[in-house]
This record gives sequence, structure tokens and C-alpha cells, in this order.
Amino acid sequence: MEYKASLDRIAKTITVLITILFSAISFWNSWLMYTSFDTVKHFGGNIIAVILILIIYAGCYLFRPISYVIEKNWLIIKRPLKDYQLDIDKIKNASLLSDESMKWTARTFGVGGLFGYYGKFRNQTFGGMTWYATQRKNYLVIETINNRKIVLTPDDTDMLKEIEKLIKKSIH
Repeated sequence: MEYKASLDRIAKTITVLITILFSAISFWNSWLMYTSFDTVKHFGGNIIAVILILIIYAGCYLFRPISYVIEKNWLIIKRPLKDYQLDIDKIKNASLLSDESMKWTARTFGVGGLFGYYGKFRNQTFGGMTWYATQRKNYLVIETINNRKIVLTPDDTDMLKEIEKLIKKSIH
């Protein structure tokens, strides 16, 4: 079964603002390269800036979570470039957390709003976590048998019930 992962208002706003900012910087640098083509002084820097912006934007777009799929014995996090798959047998526990318990979470190496919230995050209660989230609510935390914590944010929290059923089935 597939569970949608919609962006929240903050992620949508950040995505629009970053898109406008990156576009403005890219167009400005392109315009500078075009108008001062005869002076090669800053040409290389402008090219590098545009390329870096395109790489960052494309990377964020390609690795963003789109939806979550539970299929046979797999939890699949759908992404445009490469899906992340987790064997249900590797899941020790799954639970929904309150917004309060995730309040003081810090991003350590990840994306904080551009097409979602994904990558490495940390807080005092749970320690290090890997997020594949699109909103700042409906926190579904999956703990693996090797004590990794994965955070998903499905639109429909009934996803937890399906995961719990599959965990019970794999134990027996």
C-alpha cells in the first residue's frame, strides 16, 4: 500500500523562496558572464557559482521523499533518483511521536525545508536519526534491529498499524 507524503506549508514556502533565490543568483551570474565576457577576471567564479547552485538544487530534488510504500516484506521510501528499501524483518519497533518530543531537533547533515526534511538529524531524547520527512507532524519513528532510527511523516498515520501487523507477522 502507498502512503502519500505531502509537503507542509513551511517546506512549500522554503522551496519557493530557495527556488527564487537560486534562480536570481543563477540569472545574475549568467548576466555578468554575458555582459563582461571580454574580461575573464570573474568568469570562472560565476560559472562555478551557477554549477554549484544547479548541483545543490538537483540533489535536493532527486533525493526528496515522495511517498512511502509497504509491499510484501519491504518498506520502500520512494524518491525520484533511488528508492530506499528497508526489510520489515529489520524493524524492531515503530511508533508515532508527538510534535513536542521532536521540538528541539537539530539538523546535523541534511535538508531543512527544500522539498522536505531529510538527512541526518539529532535530538537529546532520541540521539541521531535519519529523516525522510515532508512535514513537521505525524512523526513515525522506526527503530531497526541495529538501533538506527528512521523518521517518516506520512499523511495517513494508519501506516503505523500496517507496519505493526507486518512486524508481528515476521516475529511468528
